[in-house]
Amino acid sequence: MNSVDALLAKISHLPVIPVVALNSEDEAINVGRALMNAGLNCIEITFRTAQAAQCIGAIKKEFPEMIVLAGTVLHVEQAQQALDMGSDAIVSPAINEAVVHFAQANSVAILPGVCNPQQIEQGLALGLNVLKFFPATVFGGTDFLKAVAPIYNVTFMPTGGITADTWRDYVSLPNVACCGGSWIASAPLIAQRQWQAVEKNAKHTLAGF
Repeated sequence: MNSVDALLAKISHLPVIPVVALNSEDEAINVGRALMNAGLNCIEITFRTAQAAQCIGAIKKEFPEMIVLAGTVLHVEQAQQALDMGSDAIVSPAINEAVVHFAQANSVAILPGVCNPQQIEQGLALGLNVLKFFPATVFGGTDFLKAVAPIYNVTFMPTGGITADTWRDYVSLPNVACCGGSWIASAPLIAQRQWQAVEKNAKHTLAGF
């Protein structure tokens, strides 16, 4: 079983992976605890803040069983930081071949973003048959995924613009493993330290799967 298949096996019971931007280790631990309390043991921490790597490390230390994806990874240096802090997978907004080769050389799952058939074929040529579809709603949403399903033997993790009202439409498709969503632990909830609301959103999502 390769690294991506192993990751999918771990998250197969999850319909949505919360995508978050965190500004401190305290935020990370509180969000992680809220998700774990809800039974949602996976999170994508994006490299959109200067503290992203430290937040990955804080969650892996506090909750070793949490599956942590490093998101918005733009270059190899960020990928190395993510691995140093214990990240279980690398997620990037587009196909950066240097990052893909780095992940493959280190036997870590890599999920680069694609949004058209040419990019899907590029991913396949790199040995990837699990890809992030990003930004999903801008590039056709579920209609795109239905259209490419007969052409490519690819599994997708759509992310970007997916909401509490639309995620079920995505995960009901046979070529979707799960989707990424920011509503479970949104920026306003984190800023207002509404940890109970994060836990409630996570529980509601799992109950709807």
